Amino acid sequence: MADTVSTQRKNWVVILGALILSVGLMIANYGCAVSMASDLGAINAAQYYVLVSALGSLAMMLVLPIVGQLTGIFGMRNLIAIGIIVQCAGRILMMFSGSWIPYAAGYFIQGLGGGCYTTAAYVIMAGAVSPRETPKFFGFISVAISIGSMLGPVLVSTMSAAGGITAKLAYISHLPFAVIGYLMILKGCPNQRVPDAGKGFDYPGLVLSVIGLSGLVLWLNLGNKMFTWVSAPSIVLVVVAVVSLAIVIRREIKIKNPAIPLRMFKNKRLTYAFIG
Repeated sequence: MADTVSTQRKNWVVILGALILSVGLMIANYGCAVSMASDLGAINAAQYYVLVSALGSLAMMLVLPIVGQLTGIFGMRNLIAIGIIVQCAGRILMMFSGSWIPYAAGYFIQGLGGGCYTTAAYVIMAGAVSPRETPKFFGFISVAISIGSMLGPVLVSTMSAAGGITAKLAYISHLPFAVIGYLMILKGCPNQRVPDAGKGFDYPGLVLSVIGLSGLVLWLNLGNKMFTWVSAPSIVLVVVAVVSLAIVIRREIKIKNPAIPLRMFKNKRLTYAFIG
């Protein structure tokens, strides 16, 4: 009986941690979106807003397909920690950037970090509750995401308007939520790894995927903004994306340990989430 009560308490700590982590991630995502235009304007780089935004989307899209592989190698808890640290490092780079290039690099880096734990709450929740209760608790994650989406812009804009060091700290305003959520998860979530998860991993396929997705995302985000649809840059990006992804698809079907397991796209929900 005591063991059952202890397990229940431990699960609730993990559940609340996953929800707080989701709030922090959304504060980071939506808060940064609000302040980016003014931040770039302050360093005379407003014309690069579209490019910087595309780089952030690209970074997250590159990480999401291999999160499962990374989880097998590092374990869920370690991957969340890596994501938080990388995201924070990118935002600190943005914080002290005086030109658009380091700012864009920081935004790309923080996107990579955020991508490492974007799906963590769902994975943790699925392991913390029974399959029958999973839909209900996934709904709680949606509520947490909504709260973070509303809180982020308000919190970041308020801190930015205050000026001084407070405005700088707006870049990492999500960090208390991320750290508290992680510490709560740390108390009750095992760091399970998959033995030999990295053995035989298709690194060439990963490189080709990065090239193909980069070309696709940049074309979709920059087309008709930084170049016309019918232009040399547009054609080059389309050709690079199509050729690279075609090679990847053909390669990943045959590889035993693919960089992007194509079978996962048989799940319609996952497919729609990835496209979205």
